[in-house]
Amino acid sequence: MNMIFWPLVLSSGGSSTVVTPSDWAKLITDVTSQFSIVQIVAVMSSLIGAGIGFVFLWWGARKAYKAIMSAVRKGKTGF
Repeated sequence: MNMIFWPLVLSSGGSSTVVTPSDWAKLITDVTSQFSIVQIVAVMSSLIGAGIGFVFLWWGARKAYKAIMSAVRKGKTGF
């Protein structure tokens, strides 16, 4: 299995640079000015809700499949 070492790939010319908190300050300022906490929470809650929905869909599909296969094998249904 090939492992890609991203720090080696992303470094330029072999010299390394130290990342300081001031380097992150501009990124944090840009992100917080572009997105509000309410928007981030809304997206996260939507993703969690969709995930829960997919879990129930998967569970229901399995239950329906088992019920149909049981009905075919035994000649009766049962939920």
